[in-house]
Amino acid sequence: MSNGSGRESEQTSKGPGSQSASLNQGCLSMIGKLLDLALLLSVCLSTDGPGEIGRCATLAKEIREHERALTSDLRSVAQGDTFRALVRLPFFLQNIGGKLEDIANCCRLQAGDGIVLNGAGEAHCQQLLAILIDMMNNLQDAFVTADTLLVQSIMSQGRELSLMLRDFRSADWLRSRKGPFAARMIGVYLDILDAIRSANEDVGNICATLLELQTISMAFANVPWQERQGNSNYPWTDGEGHHE
Repeated sequence: MSNGSGRESEQTSKGPGSQSASLNQGCLSMIGKLLDLALLLSVCLSTDGPGEIGRCATLAKEIREHERALTSDLRSVAQGDTFRALVRLPFFLQNIGGKLEDIANCCRLQAGDGIVLNGAGEAHCQQLLAILIDMMNNLQDAFVTADTLLVQSIMSQGRELSLMLRDFRSADWLRSRKGPFAARMIGVYLDILDAIRSANEDVGNICATLLELQTISMAFANVPWQERQGNSNYPWTDGEGHHE
């Protein structure tokens, strides 16, 4: 009896609930670093502090390392449709980190070349970055609560951000900007907008994946108990088909 209990305990520790907890913790850690990186960028847009820019590069590297570790873990435990959905999460999070690092590189270029992104340009970038930060805060909550309405609200924020990006790209002040550094300053500004646009798209991709995983989990809840035993394809439910 004791040996059987031990085996059952071992299976539980490696089962769907354990996998879900590990994935959530890994993604939450990545999102936390993304938030730290985005907040640092808000400072970098206003100053040319090399310390902040250097810290951005460190955080971006840590995010890439997290993505590799999480993807490796998923390859060893997940299969089928669930694996194809789960593996997107760290991939998209790492993509966001890469786009935020692109913004840090723009700040580095701005500081090195003496390009000043002030007035309307800086205000726009700060406004867009603040919305992206709010979206990632909400995304962090979505990984904890698995709330469909919250995920849908993040997607709605993303659509509003897309409209703002479109308006900012066509702003009149860009066409009227004059001076020896005008073209380079506008180039930096548009590169920052493009990076935020790409990061916003990946937040939307993560939301779509979370909704897809919820659909998979709900379908699994209707599978008879005997068929669920040892099935690692559904890591977002516990043994009774409930959401973790």
